[in-house]
Amino acid sequence: MLKLGKPPKMAGYNNEHEINTKVRIRERWLYYICAALVLFTLVLVQSSSNVKNVAELRADPFQVSFHATDGYLLVGDYYKPLNVRQPPAAIVINHLGNNPERIEALKNNLLRHGYAVLTYDIRGTGRSKNGLAMLGDGSKSVGGALTFLDQDPDIDHSRIFLIGASVAGDFAADSTAKIKGIRAAVALSPVDPAMLGLQREFTHLNLENVLIATNQNEAAPAQEIARLGRDYRFLKIYPNYGHGGALLLHDNVEREIISFLGRYRSEPR
Repeated sequence: MLKLGKPPKMAGYNNEHEINTKVRIRERWLYYICAALVLFTLVLVQSSSNVKNVAELRADPFQVSFHATDGYLLVGDYYKPLNVRQPPAAIVINHLGNNPERIEALKNNLLRHGYAVLTYDIRGTGRSKNGLAMLGDGSKSVGGALTFLDQDPDIDHSRIFLIGASVAGDFAADSTAKIKGIRAAVALSPVDPAMLGLQREFTHLNLENVLIATNQNEAAPAQEIARLGRDYRFLKIYPNYGHGGALLLHDNVEREIISFLGRYRSEPR
């Protein structure tokens, strides 16, 4: 009779017990890897739902044109946040430097926070070169921007804000005190109002809902506006951050602006 011996041992393994042990170890590592992948996917999905992408929040901006209250033609762009009912609106006036990249981050931040954004070039600059322009006519341009927004039934007309840099900062402060319909304003690096023929205009203006922000090397014009006006409460002087729209390159300035607007956005009119 043929005798069968023990089956040969598999190369690299001492016995069947060791084989089973290594299989179990591999299965356990495979389980851990799969669990880690599932956990990573859940975290990724959760974080993507919390971080709002600008591209998902807004429709493509479209170029618009409207007339100031004195008939001057102004050109700009209008952005609308998606999936936001009755959003507040922010008018961002492009200053004389005409550097749109300096306010791009602010526009995106406003959109992330659910604001519609209308921006236009100051008369006589950029796309708004349509005849003789007087800088002191800034409030007339703001009046035209408000008329344009009045035609949009989908925004919250009780919460319209105004942001201007450099000379446009003076326009923002001046217009907010003069024109009904502006909830609050931000004036970045305003210039001496006497340069624009607005010194008398600023005397006794109510500036209680205007944030004036500038850098320490240009503090004098901002302090003069605050001195001429009345009831001002918000004057921020930063280190040497640059002039006008350059202030917007600093995250803490943007946070201050968003926080300031949020205060008036949440308060009942």
